[in-house]
Amino acid sequence: MVLTKEDAVMISQLFSEQLEKQLEKHLAPIHEQLQGIHMRLDRLEECVTRLEERVTRLEERVTKLEERMTALEERVTKLEERMTALEERVTKLEERMTAMEERMTVMEERMTAMEERMTVMEERMTAMEERMTAMEGRMIVMEGRMTAVEDRMTINEGHMLRVELLLENDMLPRLQNIEACYTSTYRRYQFRTEQIDTMQEDVNVLKKVVQEHSEMLLRLA
Repeated sequence: MVLTKEDAVMISQLFSEQLEKQLEKHLAPIHEQLQGIHMRLDRLEECVTRLEERVTRLEERVTKLEERMTALEERVTKLEERMTALEERVTKLEERMTAMEERMTVMEERMTAMEERMTVMEERMTAMEERMTAMEGRMIVMEGRMTAVEDRMTINEGHMLRVELLLENDMLPRLQNIEACYTSTYRRYQFRTEQIDTMQEDVNVLKKVVQEHSEMLLRLA
C-alpha cells in the first residue's frame, strides 16, 4: 500500500487536532482554578477591609471611654479630698463633744445652757448627716456608672480579642494556604508550558519525518 501526499496531510491534520484537544482538556481546569482563586482573593480582601473599619471604630470608642474614665477619676479624686476634709471635721467635732461631756460632768449648774447648745449641735449634726446621706447616694450612683463603664470595657476587650483571634487563627492561615495554592498552580502552569513547547518541537520533527517519507514514497512510485 502506497502512502500518498494527501494521506500524509490528513494524518498530520488528525494528529494536530488530537493534540489541540488534549491540550485544551488539560489547560481548561487550570484556567478554572485560577479564576476561582482570584475570586476568593477578592472576597478575602473585602473581608479584611471590613475588619479594618470595625477595628478603627472600636479604637475610637475605646479612646472616648478612656477620656470619660479620666474625667471620672478626676471627679472621684475630688470627692475623696472632700471626704477627707469632712472626716477631719467630724473628728474635730467628736473631740469637741468629748470635751463638752467632760465639762458637763464637772459643771452640772450650767447644764441648761449646755443642753440648749447641744440641741443646736444636734440640729447641725442632723443636717450634716443628711448631707452625708445625699453624698452616699451620689457615691452609689457613681459606683453604678463606674461598674457599667467597666462592663462595657470588658465587652470591648472581648470583641477585640475575638477579632485578633480571628485574624490570627482563621484569616492568616487561609491567606497562607491561598498563597501556597497559587504558587503551586503557577509552578504547574510553568511546567505545562515547558511540556507544550517540547511537544511542539516533537510535532515539528514528526512533520518533517512524514514529509521526507512522503517524498521518498513519491520518488519510489
